[in-house]
Amino acid sequence: MGGVDLANQFRESYETHQMTQRNWWPLFYWLIDVICVNAYRLHLLASKGKPLTHLQFRTELYCKLLSYSNQAKLQSLRVGLGGRRVFAPELQHLHYWEKRLVRGTCAWCTYVLRCQKVLGKEVKAKGRANRSMGGCVFCNVPLCQEGHCWERYHSSDANY
Repeated sequence: MGGVDLANQFRESYETHQMTQRNWWPLFYWLIDVICVNAYRLHLLASKGKPLTHLQFRTELYCKLLSYSNQAKLQSLRVGLGGRRVFAPELQHLHYWEKRLVRGTCAWCTYVLRCQKVLGKEVKAKGRANRSMGGCVFCNVPLCQEGHCWERYHSSDANY
């Protein structure tokens, strides 16, 4: 129809279609475009006052979707802390610091650096995590003996 009706006009104004070798990707891109247009039309109906333009709406939509992506990345970093992290108070005696044979990169310092990179914050001058000669025997991860790495790694909420 060449963009005669409103839906095609909105869809073609900011099209997400990319050239691909797979035959199902164009259908996926078309669905994304239709979903965005429908969401914008609902925004126009529901907005009180001056609604956003189509471009402003798309920009805001993409920013919110990408901010969720950062939260998902942070959650995967929390999961990736590794070790056998047991937090029950009666099991705290299982965790103790011991010198290791091989020097390793502190798990908590690595986690903090990765979180800073995901959030776009400035990384310290060295740009790498501290190395430690010891760590938690039960968790089997290297941790710094000085600083707050031990307490923060073994706390139940490992938030950055």
